[in-house]
Parts: sequence; C-alpha cells; structure tokens
Amino acid sequence: MPIVDRFMLSSSYLRHAWQKFRETLIEPDEDHPLQVVRNAARPQLYFNVTEAGLRFAIFRAMPNLLVGVGLLLTFFGLVSALHFTTDAIKNATDLGASQDALKDLLHAASFKFYTSIAGLGGSIVLTLVLRYGTSRIEAGFDELSFALERKMVFVTSEYLAFEHLKETKEQTAGLKKFSTEIAVSIGRSIDEALSSGLPRHLADALAPIGKSLEDVASKLTSMNEGAIGDLAGKFVDRLDASTGEHMAGLARTLEELRSSLER
Repeated sequence: MPIVDRFMLSSSYLRHAWQKFRETLIEPDEDHPLQVVRNAARPQLYFNVTEAGLRFAIFRAMPNLLVGVGLLLTFFGLVSALHFTTDAIKNATDLGASQDALKDLLHAASFKFYTSIAGLGGSIVLTLVLRYGTSRIEAGFDELSFALERKMVFVTSEYLAFEHLKETKEQTAGLKKFSTEIAVSIGRSIDEALSSGLPRHLADALAPIGKSLEDVASKLTSMNEGAIGDLAGKFVDRLDASTGEHMAGLARTLEELRSSLER
C-alpha cells in the first residue's frame, strides 16, 4: 500500500481518483493476522477518463470544425467563382471568351470542392486518432483497475451488513451473559451478606421482644398457679358436699332396708 499510494499521488491524473477510491478501502490493522485489503467499490468507478480529467473537449470538437471550415471555404469559393464568371460572361465579346470564363468557373469549383474533401478527410482522420487514443487510455485505466482488484478482496454492501448483524448478535449474547453473571454475583453477595450479618441483627432486634415475652409468660404462670389453687379448693368443697349428701342418702336407704328385713 505505501508503494502504490506514493505512485498514485505522484501522478496528477491519478491523484484525485486514488484519494477518493482509498476512502472506500477497508485496510487491516497492523496486528491483524490476515493482511488483506478489502474494497467496497469497484476501481472502474474511479479510474476512468472522466475522473482523471481527460475529457479532450477541444479535440472532440475538431472533426466537426474541420468539416465546417471545409464546407465554408467551398461555398465561399463557389460564390466568388460564380460572381467573377458572371462578370466575365457579361464582358465577353465572343463565344471563346465565354467558354474560357466557364472553364475558369469549373476549375475554381473543382478546387473549392477539394477543400471540402480535405475538411472531411481531416475530420475522419482526427476522429480515428482521437478514438484510438481514448481507447488506449481507457484500456490503460482498465488494466490499472484490474491490477488493483486482483490484489484486493471485493466486499458488497450486503456482506458488510451481514457482518454487522453477526457482530451485533455476538455483542447481544455477550451482554446477556454479562448481565446474568452480574445478577448471579449480586445475588451471591447479598446472600453472603445476609447469612453473615442478618442473624446477629435479628437477634439484637428480637432480644427485647423475647425478654418481654418471658416476663409475660412468668406473669401468666404465677396467675395460673393461683387460679388453679382456687379451682381445686372449690372442687374439693363441692366434692365434700356432694359426697356427704350421697352418703346420707345411702345411710337412709340402708336403714329402710334393715327395717324391711326385720318385719
């Protein structure tokens, strides 16, 4: 590339085309394993007669100018010859003088037609030379374009779009994996932080509540002991009264049974 660049910039006809064409090149980095230059545009679009400024406007107009000049000289000569011949015939005194005037007219007319032939011939020759020269120049540009294209790898816009899509998919997959790893790492850190610090904080926070519950339980226990004692006393009293009544009834029944047996 440095050699080609130096050669192209040294030519006034190729400098502009090369600068524009190089903007379409995809050059590899120095550390890239595959040192291949890719071109996104064909060299023929830049290396041609038009881009090089070789339009040959004057030369392309010369054949028509030659034809025009030849016809102009021919008609001007014919008009002049007719004018002088007419004067000669008017002033002629005999038939011989008139014939001499007509001969001069024919000689002048033939000579004037030679100018038209010369103009047409020059136009044809110049057209052929111009076509041959431009074809050689265009062939040179084509050979240069082919030589450049053989050393490069042509890539289309569709290929570049596909590569961009593939790179975007890889970046998306990497971002998803990165997000998942971050989420897992954050969750693990939170879990470790909770496992190490939460029990102690909960114990400190619940200690007053546990103490309050113990106080309530002790009060309930003392209250239950008194209530149970009162309940047991009342039960005993009721049991004694009920037992006394049943025993008295049983004594009366036995007394009646004894009295019946004695009779």
